[in-house]
Amino acid sequence: MRSLVVSALLLCVCACDGLAHDGDHEGTDGEGEGEGEGEGEGEGEGEGEGEGEGEGEGEGETQTLLVLPWFAAAPAWNDYVADTESNELENAGAPCDEPAQKCLHGGELRRVDVPDATDCAGLSVADDLGLFDWRCVVTGDDVAFAGRPRAGVRLADLIDATPAFRTNAVRLSRTTGSTLTSAPTVWWPNPVRGYAGETRFTADDAGAVIVFAPPLDFAGLSVAGADGISFVVAGESALTLDGTSPPVCHDDAAGDLRCFMNLDGARRAWIEGSFLAEQPIAVTSADHVHITDVTMRGNELLFIDVPRIRIDRTRATASTAPNGILIIRGDSAVLDDVAASNTTGRGIGISRQQRRAHQSRRRNKLCARHQHRRLFSRGRRRVPRDRCCRRLQR
Repeated sequence: MRSLVVSALLLCVCACDGLAHDGDHEGTDGEGEGEGEGEGEGEGEGEGEGEGEGEGEGEGETQTLLVLPWFAAAPAWNDYVADTESNELENAGAPCDEPAQKCLHGGELRRVDVPDATDCAGLSVADDLGLFDWRCVVTGDDVAFAGRPRAGVRLADLIDATPAFRTNAVRLSRTTGSTLTSAPTVWWPNPVRGYAGETRFTADDAGAVIVFAPPLDFAGLSVAGADGISFVVAGESALTLDGTSPPVCHDDAAGDLRCFMNLDGARRAWIEGSFLAEQPIAVTSADHVHITDVTMRGNELLFIDVPRIRIDRTRATASTAPNGILIIRGDSAVLDDVAASNTTGRGIGISRQQRRAHQSRRRNKLCARHQHRRLFSRGRRRVPRDRCCRRLQR
């Protein structure tokens, strides 16, 4: 009998205590995900107005994505890797150092690894600036997104008015409704600085991004040994000389040649923007030179002994030179969406040395194409294949 009385008293105490908690928290039907049973600050099941909501260890824990270089060997903007695969994202990322190698601008590619995924189903990624295209890639058990600037996006679009690289972040969405994000960060390690009147750039400036914001005083410039350097004209105004005679970039029996810009021996150089110049922009004995989104008025873009050149989205109006673009002894030149106008010469010129090399390669391909035939037709006569090829290759 005594035990029944004690039990009744205990039930009464518990019920009263529960009513007290109900008054403090305005109901016990909350949805908190904490680990406790209702007495801790933040770990209870109640939805109270105090500190009890959502501080326990639940499914809402934030996970942070990282934006990394796609190729570990190409973290900086002007880095290149050897391009040996039909799918560029499957390249091993080996450095591209040999003159005859086909290379890929790996520095523009970024990577976002996806945790807890085995395939691309239901996944999408977008960056906050909206400047990148993203592609899902599965390699073994790893799932990642590869990002590269959208078509038409310039290096200038990635730089703010400071100047500095703009911070950017990505958001990974799943069709289940969950999302993961990265912290806003700068995605390239290159130093970015505004032009400060320099006329010569050396190895101390390797990898730098130099930003011109016209109008400004500009007396021409030369580059020697500054590998990986980039020159970007911000805005729509053209960079032009301030009236000073630019430096001599080449001298011979025909006289001194003065250049608006002279990149001599530079590797992995980038030029972008609008220029108004009576002197040429000259690139000599360089490698991996990318000319993009350039408007050149007044003179020519001149390339001498540059094994690998890429020129795209470029317009040259050369009123004082016979050529808008002239390439002399360039082994591999890629021109895409390029036009030259108002010239007295060829508009876009390729030296005889390079044209001959191109013709020789074409002839060799013609011969190889017909290796399965024993004879070639020559009018009514039939000529052995080797004799035909010897004539083609003269």
